[in-house]
Amino acid sequence: MKLWYALAKISAEKAAWEFAKENNIDLVAVLPSFVIGPSLSDELSVTASNILGLLQGDTHRFSSYGRMGYVRIDDVASCHILVYKAAEATGRYLTISATLLFWTIMNWLPYMQSNI
Repeated sequence: MKLWYALAKISAEKAAWEFAKENNIDLVAVLPSFVIGPSLSDELSVTASNILGLLQGDTHRFSSYGRMGYVRIDDVASCHILVYKAAEATGRYLTISATLLFWTIMNWLPYMQSNI
């Protein structure tokens, strides 16, 4: 399994921490799980495309995930504001609203599709 997106995220965060240390910068990282919610762009994002595919029955790209964390975009924005305002904030903050098994989502699909 090639998870290039995850590798890129890990590499970028590692580089940010190294840069912050070398330049004496107080870095705080907000690390959202799978972000859901409205988009500012009219373009279909990768996340929205994945969710649309799931609703249309394309379960292949999700089947290898097993259990995943999900978070609403509003909660991610709130977390950024909270850590910005808190002088004592340090380190990494994971944002996860719910953790669901892939099969739980699959069981919801018929209900979700009938109510769209």
